Amino acid sequence: MGIRAAVMSREEQLLNRVKEELQKAQVEQARSLAGKRDTKSNKDAGFHLRWADLLEELGLFDEVIVELNLAIRDKPEDPDTYRRLSELYLDSGNPDRAARCWWLLIKREPAKATYYKEMIEYFEQTRISKGLRGHTPLRYSFLSKILQRFKIL
Repeated sequence: MGIRAAVMSREEQLLNRVKEELQKAQVEQARSLAGKRDTKSNKDAGFHLRWADLLEELGLFDEVIVELNLAIRDKPEDPDTYRRLSELYLDSGNPDRAARCWWLLIKREPAKATYYKEMIEYFEQTRISKGLRGHTPLRYSFLSKILQRFKIL
């Protein structure tokens, strides 16, 4: 077994151990184990998404953001990861970073009109659900720049 295979195996083992601790309702132990992970060298987007799911269950949202960014690094063509990261940023009160996720997705495929529509609908829905009726999603500085850049405004 090569060094890379051994490293991958250790990472998978840690992921499984964290899952087991969570299933046993040992949340603090699971969080402690999750904090020992070193996934940056792993280039498997699916692996990062599995970690993101598990970290989200543990309530470690900053760590979910790390894993989603790594998943995007390793599979930048997956629009669902951008959407998920955008939602997490928005939920954590960071609309500019949320908008930046959409911008990166649009930048990859600028001719894909559905991304623009989804982005606008997403921010409008979020604005309404968060009770920001007096605010407009276009006041988010980064979102506004995106819409201006692509001549939507």
